[in-house]
Parts: sequence; structure tokens; C-alpha cells
Amino acid sequence: MELITYVPGKTLAPADTVLALGFFDGVHLGHRALLALAAEKAHSLGLPLGVFTFPAEDRMMKKSALRLYDTPRKLSLLASLGVDYIYMCELSAVAHISAEEFATRCLAAELRAAVTVCGFNYRFGHGAEGDADALMRYMRAIGRESVTLPPMYHEGELLSSSAVRAHLLAGEVALAAGMLGTPYALSGVVENGDGRGKTLGFPTVNIPLAENRLVLPSGVYATATRTDAGEFPSVTNVGTCPTFGERSIHAETHLCAFSGNLYEQEIEIRFLSRLRDEQVFSSKEMLIKQINVDKNKAMEVYKAWQEAGRS
Repeated sequence: MELITYVPGKTLAPADTVLALGFFDGVHLGHRALLALAAEKAHSLGLPLGVFTFPAEDRMMKKSALRLYDTPRKLSLLASLGVDYIYMCELSAVAHISAEEFATRCLAAELRAAVTVCGFNYRFGHGAEGDADALMRYMRAIGRESVTLPPMYHEGELLSSSAVRAHLLAGEVALAAGMLGTPYALSGVVENGDGRGKTLGFPTVNIPLAENRLVLPSGVYATATRTDAGEFPSVTNVGTCPTFGERSIHAETHLCAFSGNLYEQEIEIRFLSRLRDEQVFSSKEMLIKQINVDKNKAMEVYKAWQEAGRS
């Protein structure tokens, strides 16, 4: 996969492509269906598959929406789906361009889109004046093609990043995973914590919660944690640790059946199931007893997830 920064008037794509359009936050099953449709079209025409998108950190994009994934995670998922070129663009670079000019100059002439593929609710151009039907008209007028993916549903619910966010903000990580096609994940470099977990007999690792990223509601979750040493069942507490005096909200993870030092290593935490609310315990002993219960439940959830094919 080749990543190319697109700047209108300055960037020329290296090849004609079938170009998939979207923000692709979460790269959920609807996005995957769109990319599969674009890949099928690219294969039939003997062309590479491209994606035109925006950085997750672009604050002009969907200003009120907390991001599901950061840009590196989004790029990794897109690459895993067979994308040949990703054209990354800041919204500010194209926000002033009319819908027709965006389609005919930016997409067709400069990005060399022989075919564009977008979702039914795709918007583009100054003031989001263009829609999927307009894109089809503009492309047809210059001898190109545009394909629109109709609405898609998962268990009767419209597939969208908004729906995924709603489930995650309700702590419904299993329902969100069904829409994403894979468990929701947080990743980051392990940083120093206060060491309290180790004194309780359950050493934990902490990763920072990135600004503008969706944060799950406080609670205890069964998770799977990927490290350089492999993947381990784990228990993650998202919250403020109220038993020992509140801290700022953070994610603290205990890896089951693991011993070693993960400081300054990149890890990924995949959320499989919500086990319970965060709560205050009257004593350290009561907390330790509950952690053991949580740990056993988390290992059962992890085993069931593996046996079900890790979907």
C-alpha cells in the first residue's frame, strides 16, 4: 500500500484507479462492503484500488464526533483489506471547492478515478452540496463511472460509525464488535502507573487515552491484549479507581497468565465484553476477591471468543 498526501492542483495520481470515497472511521462492515465492491470493480477493469479519505485527527471533519480510531489504526485496517493507494487529504484543502469541480478536477483529473465508489449518504464539495446522485451525474458527463453502495444493516440496524459509537458509549462492546467485524480496540505505548496493581498481586499496564478518541464508559471489561510476546486474555478497568481516591479516567489492564515487563512497548487492547460497573470497595481484601472473579470471567470470555472464531 502506498500513502500519498493529496493537495489540489499539486498532486497527480500515479495510475488510473477505482477510487473508494469516505472517512472510514472504524472501518466497519459497511465500509468493508464498500471496499469489497470497489475491489471487485477494480479487478474486473484490471485497475488498482484506491481510497480517498481524511486524517482521523482532522478537526474540521465531523467536529462533534469522537473518533473510533486514530489515523495509523485506520491505515492499517485499510491496508489489510487490499488497498493499493490511499490518498490522504486535509478537509481545509478542498472545503472551498464546488462539488462539480471536486468531482471532475480533484477525483477524475488529478486522482485519476476511472470509477468512484461511495456510500448512499456520501457528501462532498463546498458546504457539502454534492451527494451520491450528483457524483454519478458529474462522472457520467465526463465519460467516467460512479457506483453507490445502498444502505446496509446489521441485525436490523443501519450500519454506520454513529451506530458503532452509540453502542460503545453505552458499554455494549459486543454489539459494536458485530458492526465493526472485529472487537473495538485501543492501542498505545505502555506508560508508568502508580504500581498499585502489583501490590495487590495483579500487576497492570496503563496506556494513554488519546484526545478526541471515544472513551468507553467506566467499568470492567474482558479484553484480549496483544503484545510483542503474543496475545493474552486480560481484564481492563476503564475509570478513575475510586477505591483508592479518584484519578483522571484511564485504562488499566491486567494480563492473565503473563509475567514480564511491558513498559514502553506498543500494545493493543481488544474489548470483548463488559463485565460490570466500576465500584468502590470497603477494603483491599474485598477488591482482591472481586478481581479474582473478574479475572476468571475474563478468561472464560476469551476462551469462548477463540472457540467462536474470534469474530
